[in-house]
Amino acid sequence: MGLVSPPGRHFACPPRLRSPKKEPSFTISPVQRLSQGTP
Repeated sequence: MGLVSPPGRHFACPPRLRSPKKEPSFTISPVQRLSQGTP
């Protein structure tokens, strides 16, 4: 059962490191929304 918890967290880490191009894209999305929300 203890091993079941770590794998779940690891799965969320690899995807981010595996697709570094998607990470910046998602970061720009929220940033653009905040920029538009704040004059």
